[in-house]
Amino acid sequence: LSADGRYLLFDDRFGVYLRPTDGSPATKLGSEAAWADDLSPDGLWAVATSSSGDHLILLPTGPGDPHPLPSHHLKSYAGARWFPDSRRILANGREEGMDIRSYVTDREGTRPQALTTEGIWGLSVSPDGGMVAAVGSGRISLWRTDGAASRDVPGSGPADRPVAWTTDANALWIFRRGEIPARIYRVDVTSGQRRLWRTIAPADVTGVDSILDFEITPDGRSYFYTFRRVLSELYLVRGLR
Repeated sequence: LSADGRYLLFDDRFGVYLRPTDGSPATKLGSEAAWADDLSPDGLWAVATSSSGDHLILLPTGPGDPHPLPSHHLKSYAGARWFPDSRRILANGREEGMDIRSYVTDREGTRPQALTTEGIWGLSVSPDGGMVAAVGSGRISLWRTDGAASRDVPGSGPADRPVAWTTDANALWIFRRGEIPARIYRVDVTSGQRRLWRTIAPADVTGVDSILDFEITPDGRSYFYTFRRVLSELYLVRGLR
């Protein structure tokens, strides 16, 4: 979701798309074999993960062709986010024989440099690009991109997902996957003060077993979410007499 709430990046089995939130038609950016990750702050690029999971792909939102980035030493990728400068990229991935962690690379395909320790991966980058909010340790942790020591967000828990920073970088927007309805919190990164912002759910929750993803603009004015609805089940029974 763009920071101004005007564009939504998404994918389906046919490709990656960019669509204005005013209801205008979507523009296909190409690359059928990819999963959409993030739209650059300047709106010129989308980053996606290949369906094979072994490399990232840059997709121009204007004229141009998809541009795969080299994998280097990473064997698999699991999502990516842009830094505010629209040049650097936060990539979550794995090296051979290692657990997932976060790396920093860029549009030029520079060799990814590890940011977090194993088992910790980032989900959102601060407005100044100086910190990354990550999960995996039982709490939300904040990792300085200048190499300084990380710290935990007080009061955060293992179910909390830091989907975005607030505009002033004093708090995080927190989402808990799987809740129906889902509760969205605003959590102060210093004090840990947690304030319920709102609860969200489809108007008809019949068959809805999970709200899968949630994104919000830093100012909290625009957001979107995806959910899964299952209206039937098929059972196979063996051994009846």
